[in-house]
Amino acid sequence: MYIARRYTLPVMRLQTARDVIGALGGLHAVCELTGRDKRTVSAWQTRIGALPASTYVLMQRKLERLGYHAPPELWGMLGYRRAS
Repeated sequence: MYIARRYTLPVMRLQTARDVIGALGGLHAVCELTGRDKRTVSAWQTRIGALPASTYVLMQRKLERLGYHAPPELWGMLGYRRAS
């Protein structure tokens, strides 16, 4: 009997807001995803270095589908603790 195996790709971990924006397809793609303008999204990766908390769930879902992981701290999530 043949049993199909499900292979998963290793999750790539992202460390910065710039990494997240790049993984999501760049400025234009993130503008479309979040409904924000290019200037705003650009500021997240350059001047601010963090992503708005209001985009956390939306971006995390998309990153997960693409095989990425980014720590909640990039969205300013305080008190987040990974389950042991």
